[in-house]
Amino acid sequence: MAILPCFGQQFNAIDSLHEVLKTHTKEDTTRVNMLLNFVNASIYARPDSSLLTYAEEALSISQKTGWEKGRANALQRLGIIYSFILSDNVKAYPYYLQALDANEKVNNKTFQWQTLANIGLLFFNAQQFEKSLHYYKQALQIAEDINANEAAMLQLRGNMGNVYAELQQPDSALILFNYAINTSRKLNNPLFLSNFLSTAGVVLNRKNLLDSAEKSLKESITIADSINSPLVKALSLNNLALTYNLQKKPQQALPLAKQGMAILEQLNATQWIVIGLHTLSDIYYRSGNYKDAMDSFQKSITMKDSIINSSKNVQMGVMEATYEYEKNKAITEAAYEAKLSEQKFKRNVYLSIAGLLIAAGILSFWFYKRRRDATIKQKEAELKAEISTTEMKALRAQMNPHFIFNSLNSISDYISRNNIKVADEYLTKFAKLMRLILENSEHKEVSLSEDLKALQLYMELEAIRMNHKFSYEIKVSDAIDQENTLVPPLLLQPFVENSIWHGIAKKEGTGKIIVEVRKEGDRIVCIVEDNGIGRTATMNKMPASTGRKSLGMKITKERIDILNKTRNTSASVHIRDLAQGMLVEVQLPLQEQF
Repeated sequence: MAILPCFGQQFNAIDSLHEVLKTHTKEDTTRVNMLLNFVNASIYARPDSSLLTYAEEALSISQKTGWEKGRANALQRLGIIYSFILSDNVKAYPYYLQALDANEKVNNKTFQWQTLANIGLLFFNAQQFEKSLHYYKQALQIAEDINANEAAMLQLRGNMGNVYAELQQPDSALILFNYAINTSRKLNNPLFLSNFLSTAGVVLNRKNLLDSAEKSLKESITIADSINSPLVKALSLNNLALTYNLQKKPQQALPLAKQGMAILEQLNATQWIVIGLHTLSDIYYRSGNYKDAMDSFQKSITMKDSIINSSKNVQMGVMEATYEYEKNKAITEAAYEAKLSEQKFKRNVYLSIAGLLIAAGILSFWFYKRRRDATIKQKEAELKAEISTTEMKALRAQMNPHFIFNSLNSISDYISRNNIKVADEYLTKFAKLMRLILENSEHKEVSLSEDLKALQLYMELEAIRMNHKFSYEIKVSDAIDQENTLVPPLLLQPFVENSIWHGIAKKEGTGKIIVEVRKEGDRIVCIVEDNGIGRTATMNKMPASTGRKSLGMKITKERIDILNKTRNTSASVHIRDLAQGMLVEVQLPLQEQF
């Protein structure tokens, strides 16, 4: 039975990803993500030891830049490559443990359950099925707690079914396989569907449900052929041969068993060849061909002994790897504590010396410092008051009472019309937006990805409430590392709001809003463009409502003025009328976390 590793799969075009890697050579989080995406896409399509190079580079860059999330993901991918591609569980195990350690700072629950599931797979391969089930149960508990998506639960529960099958618990295995098969059909995932149909066939044979096993295995073979999956096809052929043999049809069973064996020998799949030889031995025996039956049986015993010895070596290796990892971890922690103590002692000495110097010199410039500090404090107080006032205005602008009232009114309307699904979706998005606005407003800068996430939620809600009167698009240049780039929070939302209410709301037909972010030298340029009725028509149609628009523009300009004062930069806002609609361009200094 084939069993698959768990991780965030992205089946992108491998060649395209490889070309993009050639163009983006800067050692940053963007390149780390590109390297890991390439590994993800290649694990199943082009499994090769060369993937180690890409995962090791991702780990190196993450360590240099101090990006724990990238480090954790790179360590996990190294574990998958060693276990799934190179069949080296001894080397894979410490990488998984280090990945879990690195993830403690990131606290990514999805990553945690995926890595625990991969450790379960490692012990499955080592034929330690009880221990494998222990890790899979931990992974399943976390995945259920965070409501993991169907594709993830499909893989996790399907793999657990394999463990139950090996533990001779067929009823538990079939429950999980049925879930995996139905979900694979729903998600249109032929690789998983073929695999789980094959494994379900094995369990059905064991329960003597031979007609059901035959049907399941024939479908598995057809799908495996269509997606060119030779291992799954070979296993399904062998299992179908076993089904016919149990049905006392050795003449139909023998050619299928030989066909499956030929594929397994070509793949050099030793573990599965043993099972194939055992199946052949049973078929020969039932056919009365006792010589070939004995030959196949003896070959299977010889190979099985070799695998058992190898399995014991793997188990010993895993225990040794665990011991070495824990030992090295303890040594590292002890060294770190000793270094902290030494640094603390040196710091206390330096502080004492510095204190004496400060005490000696403080009287000489006390009067001068007092006058200077009074002036500085007055200017700082004025600037802080201006910043606080502007930040409060900005928060009130984002928490527009009209928007909140309209949103709650829309939710009430959906509920009154018994449209619970839309009401629930709208309420979830609304609550998420309010949380993001409040969280982001606490910081002077947030990552560009977080800010655009809040902006997209706002546009989604307004689009739903206005019956999709407008569409929107957010475009970010590939040259910008969204997670590493910092921007003032909630800066573009007032301009988007103006586009919706003053540009598109009064427009006949539907409109469109485009938000574009690109890099120009040491600056980032943010553009909000709409195809609404424009400023002139807006003033003619809504002369009494321009105050709201002016307020949003005024607050944004005040925030940019403060940014220029505190950082000595030249950020700016430019508004341009278009033939149809309006364009706002905000230029900001490029600021990165590292």
